[in-house]
Amino acid sequence: MSRIVLIVLAASLSCCAATQYTCTTKAIVNGEEVDYDLSPLQRTNGTNWQAEEKPTADDRDDYLYEMNICHDLLPSPDLMEVPPGWGMVQHIKTPNHTGDSVFPNGNAKLASWKSLQDGDLRYEFGEVTKNSFSRRGTIVFFCSDNGLGEPVFVSEYRGTIKIDGVPTAVAEYLFVWNSCAACAVGSDIRNACPDIAYQGYSGKQVVNILLLSLFVFSAACFFIGFIYKRLVQGARGIEQVPMIDLFLLCCDCRSTELEYRDLASIQTDPRSPGEANAAVFSDYDDDMVDAEER
Repeated sequence: MSRIVLIVLAASLSCCAATQYTCTTKAIVNGEEVDYDLSPLQRTNGTNWQAEEKPTADDRDDYLYEMNICHDLLPSPDLMEVPPGWGMVQHIKTPNHTGDSVFPNGNAKLASWKSLQDGDLRYEFGEVTKNSFSRRGTIVFFCSDNGLGEPVFVSEYRGTIKIDGVPTAVAEYLFVWNSCAACAVGSDIRNACPDIAYQGYSGKQVVNILLLSLFVFSAACFFIGFIYKRLVQGARGIEQVPMIDLFLLCCDCRSTELEYRDLASIQTDPRSPGEANAAVFSDYDDDMVDAEER
């Protein structure tokens, strides 16, 4: 009984270990073991990394790829709900496209690191299947002194290979990424590399920020203008509103402007309210009579 428990426990631990995200790996370079840590490329909020694939003679569709490193994809305007484990997707951005437009290109939980003898690093997403295709994205990293960089689409391969002896249709997507995060830990370039990737903001977040900034700026200008006209210029009533003359001119509210002017004159008239009102309406009646005679 105890052996069975141990076997089940070991199996569960190995399963959990396989689904953990990791941004660190080791590689043999010039006969020495070197550590790599690409955690600066991991994004936990904001936007995903993106790469574009423009139409070609063989494929007239326009594609946009979203991906994340060592983490699930983040919600985006084109992918509001991200299924668990998705690390890369392909969007078909061709206008008037019909049918499915979002395809998973890799499982982040099953991603693995590989290294070739020339010192490059390969981040391979786990395979996912859709429309009878086994789909997987691979990113080839190179150490470069150009900041964190960004992924660049290179090629797409579609064919049939045997997986566990069974012919399977596959789609492989290859990307290249030159980044200081892909340099060996302890190297000068890696030490100068930013520790955290710029997270960015989604399109909706940018619009909200702009609208909020515009509202705050407008409110501040209105308040400052109101205080200036009241305390410095001695304005009262509607005249305290900043740029009231421009607003009335833009609206072509001449009659409304006369009414506002009359109201302002009543508020500042030294006569009693009754006498001032009578004078205003008397002027108004005279204007109406003159208009009828003309």
